[in-house]
Amino acid sequence: MSRMKKILTITFIAVLILAALLSLRLNDDTSSNSSQEIPPEETAATASPFAREIYAARNPYVGDAGKNGELLRLLGISEAIGPFHQELSTDAPPYVLQVVFEEVPEDVEELNRQMTRYSLLLLALIENAGEIHWSYPVESADDSGRVNHQTERALLFETLAVEPAGYSLSPEVLDRLLAADE
Repeated sequence: MSRMKKILTITFIAVLILAALLSLRLNDDTSSNSSQEIPPEETAATASPFAREIYAARNPYVGDAGKNGELLRLLGISEAIGPFHQELSTDAPPYVLQVVFEEVPEDVEELNRQMTRYSLLLLALIENAGEIHWSYPVESADDSGRVNHQTERALLFETLAVEPAGYSLSPEVLDRLLAADE
């Protein structure tokens, strides 16, 4: 065999081997993507800028008041509903973030509707939060006090229609929650 034929034969074999390896890799990537979720880093580009922003601020521990405060600020709760402070219950599960409003609300039904929505986002964004509570003062002719409400983590899974074991937070999940009540 001439030297040129040997070189062409070796090149041809090398191209066949590379094509076979590439084909195997493409088949492996296709099958793994069909049975697994796409990682959040790869899907974040399809989420809204706001969902990506709050996702970046997520918090693993309800006991981190500073990070909770950042989430509450990003969500705009003070601007939407009114001034508040936060209280934490971290002695034993379920761990609780409580939003304590300082003023009597003008529209109680609207406050509760908005806070139910915000609390689902907070439950998604604060990994170990089991419940989100909120309270506001009431004044009536015969009574002064506070009204308390709460949202449990189970409502998050129900709203998203997922089992707790199958739940995985991503910016797209946050977009679903943001759109859930619109």
